[in-house]
Amino acid sequence: MRSVSAAVAGLFLGGFLLFAVDAGWEAEVTMGRERLFLFAVQAVILGWILGLALCKLARSRALLPFAVGLLAVTAFGGPFLFGLGLALTAIALRPMQPAPWHRAFLPLAVLAHLAIPGILLAPADENPFGFDAQPALAAAPADRAPLTVGEAQPDVLLVVVDTLRADSILDSQVPTPHLDALRARGLWAEAALAPANQTLPSHLGLLMGLDIMKIGMRGNLSRWPTAEQLATEWRAKSLAARMGEFGYRTVAVSSNPLLDQVPPDKGYQGFDDGFDSWAPLKVKQPWKDYLAWVRERTLLGFATPPRWLSFPLGQLLMPNDLRNFREHVEEGGITTDRSIAFVEELAADDRPYFLLAQYFDPHTPYIAPAPFAGTVAKPEMAPGGFDGGYASDYAMRVQMRQAFRDEATTVESQRPIGEFQHALYLEEVAYFDREFGRLLEAVEATGRPTLIVFTSDHGETFGRQRAVEHGESLLDDEILVPLVIAGAGVEPGRLAGVPDLVDATRTILARVGADTAFVDGRDLLAADPGAPAPQLAVRISEVTIRGERWKLVARMDYFFPDPDDPEERPTEKNAAAGVYNLEPLRLIDLAADPLEDVNLLVDGTVANPEAGVALARLTMQLRARLDADFYPSIAARAFSAKEIEDLANLGYVGDSH
Repeated sequence: MRSVSAAVAGLFLGGFLLFAVDAGWEAEVTMGRERLFLFAVQAVILGWILGLALCKLARSRALLPFAVGLLAVTAFGGPFLFGLGLALTAIALRPMQPAPWHRAFLPLAVLAHLAIPGILLAPADENPFGFDAQPALAAAPADRAPLTVGEAQPDVLLVVVDTLRADSILDSQVPTPHLDALRARGLWAEAALAPANQTLPSHLGLLMGLDIMKIGMRGNLSRWPTAEQLATEWRAKSLAARMGEFGYRTVAVSSNPLLDQVPPDKGYQGFDDGFDSWAPLKVKQPWKDYLAWVRERTLLGFATPPRWLSFPLGQLLMPNDLRNFREHVEEGGITTDRSIAFVEELAADDRPYFLLAQYFDPHTPYIAPAPFAGTVAKPEMAPGGFDGGYASDYAMRVQMRQAFRDEATTVESQRPIGEFQHALYLEEVAYFDREFGRLLEAVEATGRPTLIVFTSDHGETFGRQRAVEHGESLLDDEILVPLVIAGAGVEPGRLAGVPDLVDATRTILARVGADTAFVDGRDLLAADPGAPAPQLAVRISEVTIRGERWKLVARMDYFFPDPDDPEERPTEKNAAAGVYNLEPLRLIDLAADPLEDVNLLVDGTVANPEAGVALARLTMQLRARLDADFYPSIAARAFSAKEIEDLANLGYVGDSH
């Protein structure tokens, strides 16, 4: 006991030293529990070091604790183990003769040691995350054309729900009363075709009113056209810009962080183009602020590489279910609250408004709040080893992805995980419906005529044909989305066939009388909208073309050998319009096989003569569309570390994404 008291007697001096070097307590970091933990660890470590230095030890003995501590740091990379190594070594030493005054600080030393496990056992803040304040509504530009809201120019509400597949709002086990009511009084399609299975290209096509071949994007990580390119090549103007020029006030609430992270210095076509007010949900990141405080204002931060602290602190203090998921709990409610606030303010003006309400639910993680949690994903459905919690949801998706990397893994073996994930997803759909109902109620309370357009950017898969989430296949699960048009003079009915997502853009502009020049798509409210062109959707290096019955999926890329160095791997640097590789992969008879389970294309050929005719026709139509592909005209995209981090946080780095 005497040796222990001597070794920890420096704790008081260690704590004093921490304050003396400016521990940064005045910094705006709210995570007090986590800061106290690190302070206790540092105080204990310094206490042992200083205590041992004050003891009457031989020099060789004094070096022993430091050697053990250094070994612990090298082997395990944890500062906590450094202090533990020092403590265990000191206890193992022969009795020492401490100075009498050391004993006065023994209670402080004991409290500091007990504080470390005590803080770990204390519950973390249930939800340390939050959002920045909603920005103020911008005043209408002074040169805005005078326009008064009315039946001819109604308010327009465009609701885009991230990752909402078409069949999810038609599922009888999911209560969606508000969507059902909107569909009953509107014009709706059983499904519309999204131009891509990822967020950025689909949203860009919708908000620019351009066919995906003119956008040129393939996915969230692909080449990105500049605003100047689109304006020069296609005379493109954004939907918001066209509405603004016509006299509308234009406002957006965006909850997907990717839409608000367009690098301003690269000239990319942005999503906020034409909006008077662009209001993204910017998440406060207290954990990142805490780690920055650790690195910049603490002794351990000064003395150790960042990765030695970030990982162990994360595992000890803020498990993944809090650090990675809690910010998304009831995120849809925040989106609704902010949209309603804008609606109420906009309704005080006689001018019509165009409001984009972009929801992130039901994108992963699937974490519906009460009372929806547990209504579809019953506890007894949870696969073995998983409890259905936030971290469990993430672990299930990771396990399924990893399992499918092994070709020996069957789809059937992962079915329990896929079904449970789908059930969690449907609970989020039900939660969204409630929030959507609140928004509709606020819109209707204004008493103003309003055109409501409801859709999504892409769908979701749950292990079917080895695809997980989105970005991995061109199954209809990933590219078919809902489309409902209601309100302001829209006659109820059901659209024939499968419209394109860009049809929604042209329909909005045509309905209010705004400029539709150089806008693709069809006016779905016209007496005769006309037949759709051959419909395309893309992903990374694949493309699909579909008609009413047949669907062709093909591999398509611009990878060619470098003529100056034929030994090198093929690259895209020599990509040229109309020069590409095209390899048919799957031919599906949608009429006979709506689940796309049977590939009629075997070794590049089909046995059925009717299928052969369809294959030839679809291939010819596909080549005609691809010859106008804008992708080769777009410069290769370089990513900053911040962009990679943001994409990784949303699951878009690695695998097939």
